[in-house]
Amino acid sequence: MGPPPLLMLTVEAVPMKMFPAVLFVSLLLPQAFGAQDAAPAAEKSQEKPAAEAPAQIYVIVTADRAAVRTLPDKNGPSVMTPEVGQLLQVTGAKRAAFLPVVAPGGYPVWIFGRNLKATDEEGVLEVTANAVNQRPLPSSENKSYPLSRRLHGGDRVRVIGRADETKPMNEDWVQVWSSADSVGWILQSDCSEVKKDGANMWAEAMESFGSRTALEKGSTNPGAKITEDGQDAAVAVAVPAGAAAAARKELNTADELLAAERAKPAPDFTVVKAAYKKVLDKSAGAEIDSRANAGLHLVEALEEAKALESDLEAAKQRRIEDVLSRQKRLWEESRQRDPMIGKYDARGVLERQGRAGEKIRYVLRWGPELVCEVRCASGRYDLDLFAGYELGLKGMLSYSEPDALLADRPVLEVGRIEVLSRR
Repeated sequence: MGPPPLLMLTVEAVPMKMFPAVLFVSLLLPQAFGAQDAAPAAEKSQEKPAAEAPAQIYVIVTADRAAVRTLPDKNGPSVMTPEVGQLLQVTGAKRAAFLPVVAPGGYPVWIFGRNLKATDEEGVLEVTANAVNQRPLPSSENKSYPLSRRLHGGDRVRVIGRADETKPMNEDWVQVWSSADSVGWILQSDCSEVKKDGANMWAEAMESFGSRTALEKGSTNPGAKITEDGQDAAVAVAVPAGAAAAARKELNTADELLAAERAKPAPDFTVVKAAYKKVLDKSAGAEIDSRANAGLHLVEALEEAKALESDLEAAKQRRIEDVLSRQKRLWEESRQRDPMIGKYDARGVLERQGRAGEKIRYVLRWGPELVCEVRCASGRYDLDLFAGYELGLKGMLSYSEPDALLADRPVLEVGRIEVLSRR
């Protein structure tokens, strides 16, 4: 260990011939002023300046048709349609083209009444269950996919209204203001960052609207910096930088897998879900866990949408088959009443149909019944010349044409025309 700083300065400041006297005085000085005064000075010189907390980001809405959604996806349900100029606080990292944001005063959401009970404060209800969803619509269907933040027993919410006040509350949906830390997603292109006075603007907004959400049990400070999953940044658990970096890299890989799978006509999200769960197993911090959870929620929503799409396609096929079967049955019934059955594929009087400016189409009528639609794509016959005549037609019959004029009748592509009489 080197000599005290004072001694070093003394040696450098005097001529060599005066060294003994100065050395004696220098050695006495620490004792005269007390050794305890010298130690803090040495410690203070070794202190490092505290790292500054990252600045909070605020944005204002700039697009007329902007929407805050419950998922970072353009097809995600909208929980709020903010006006131009609406101030929002960014709570974490951008996901795809979306920013995670909270709004002063929260979002208008729906909770099923059986999860709520009255309190001694008018217009305020208390949550009675855990993991209660905050939904954008009074519905539990996929179109009302909830916010990632859930409410728990003891949380209090301020009422906006009811879906059907004629019902008991435990059978009705109740609209309330969401918790202050509820995170929604908005397109970054629909916003502009506030460069100056963002914190002051936020404080003013919270003073005006924060009372809507200053009710929850254990809620965070409304003015504090909030992490993406709603935790106060001041109490977030520290995670080693190396572990966080590795988890973030795996999270980015999971996002890439999700994007690639979504582009496929028949996606399989098994590997994607495993990738997100692997990130969650690392417990690499609130922000990373929140992004991984959001990814899993999105995958679940996409799987539900795919299943619904598959069900709708199956129902569509059943309807087509039903129409086809009905067409054939009606056609056969009509043919059985025709005395010239077997000679012609269709028989009746040709009629023109269509209004001015529309495409003219032709149908064959037998008595009061419409027999079929008639077409001649080859151009061999000008069907307009045969309008009003009773015809015997040979050709190709097809059922369930997408643009057929008659829902329950086939389309006949003419191969040969025989004029039977003029009506």
